[in-house]
Amino acid sequence: MADKNIVEKLRKLIKELEAKTPVQPSFVWTPSDSGDSKERPAPRSEGLSPPPATSSASASRPGNIDYQQSSLAIEDYAGFKVFRSVYEPGLVPEFYPVPDDLLPGFDAIEPGISGTRGWLFLDIETTGLLGAATIPFLVGTGKWIGDRFELKQYFLASREAESLMLTEVRRALLEHDVLVTFNGKAFDIPLLNSRFVITAAGLPFLPRTHLDLMNVTRSFGKHPVFGFSLKESVRRFTGLERKNDIPGHMIPALYFIYERDGDISVLEPVFRHNRSDVLDMACLCRVFANFLQGLGGVFKDPVALEGAGKLHLRRGNLALARKCLLESCRNSPVFEETSATKWPETARSRLSGDRATLSVAIVGRMRLLAHVMRKQGDWDHAKEIWERVVSSGNGNVDDYLWLARYHEVVAHDLERAIALTQECISSLRARGKPVPPPLARRIRRLEKLRKRKARNLVSAGNEGE
Repeated sequence: MADKNIVEKLRKLIKELEAKTPVQPSFVWTPSDSGDSKERPAPRSEGLSPPPATSSASASRPGNIDYQQSSLAIEDYAGFKVFRSVYEPGLVPEFYPVPDDLLPGFDAIEPGISGTRGWLFLDIETTGLLGAATIPFLVGTGKWIGDRFELKQYFLASREAESLMLTEVRRALLEHDVLVTFNGKAFDIPLLNSRFVITAAGLPFLPRTHLDLMNVTRSFGKHPVFGFSLKESVRRFTGLERKNDIPGHMIPALYFIYERDGDISVLEPVFRHNRSDVLDMACLCRVFANFLQGLGGVFKDPVALEGAGKLHLRRGNLALARKCLLESCRNSPVFEETSATKWPETARSRLSGDRATLSVAIVGRMRLLAHVMRKQGDWDHAKEIWERVVSSGNGNVDDYLWLARYHEVVAHDLERAIALTQECISSLRARGKPVPPPLARRIRRLEKLRKRKARNLVSAGNEGE
């Protein structure tokens, strides 16, 4: 149980949060008697209540997240409760289902992704982070039904009813084809599965398809300003920010206070936090679908688009990798200043002639794009990128080698291949750097080919005489 001083500090913090963001209680109840029956409990419906008061109709960008419930229903079971709230699309700019035409990007990284109508979003609040005694006392799930989002929160009012509540949670999980979480592969699902077994609520749950948005976020690359948490990801990809949200490390102590005092109002910030987590994941799915499809998002984040391209490249999805990387280059500030909008398809002359300095980041994206194009067999467009990088003064040994390879094998211009290789060697020596073995081998081989070609020309001339 919480120490008295900790309790008072928590209560004071809650009052400060409520003073900053007045919230009407969206539910009030008293703990009910617990039951021991393993049969599916029958709910005592408390009907629909009016939506809670809110400060504005919607959140503008940038601004605060403001999800408004259009209705709230409370199902009262023996020892636990289920709160069902419904949300209209468009409450924040990205709060919409993922359209079917954007699903191929998800399917390419998690085979089995179906229409979003079969997705279930999951987030849990627990009494701790580790150990067999950690209990999930609040389980939030959400899904799109038609054009509205239904969110259910399973709350453990009495620990004796944990098995009954988890049985209901497990049933909900089994009814859906795709599970969406944030760090759920490492935390939520392993913890739930351990409690399923310990409480005899059922066998461990194995999702048919599990889309962990934290893994996707990490794949999108490290941003210099934002971290990888759910709240940071929402700030980065939507521009929206939660205000006065309860810190996660305080949540277990609040539940202990509830157990000691029976005062449910102390958990209102926890319920808001859990609802926001589920709803934020729905927003992120919409944004991530755009990135993974190479369409960008509201902010056209070039770092995220580059990460999406790398992710597709690792999975062998060359078409999507190319699309993402091309969009990443288009949305890089320096690149926009020096290249045509539809580069490289319609900017060939400008690519070869512009010697403006490029940043390290944009050069790396261009190299990746050239790598994908080459793997697709599109050597001509890849050559334009290598020429652009070399002419800008940012070329490395690989850029010269691939450009020389193009002129040798594709364009059949041996002299140009030799000139590029020698130019690279001269540049290295001028900077006091050693010539790497691959470059030395290439120039030796090209010079042998030149001698062989010269001998063949001489032999052909003698035969002609």
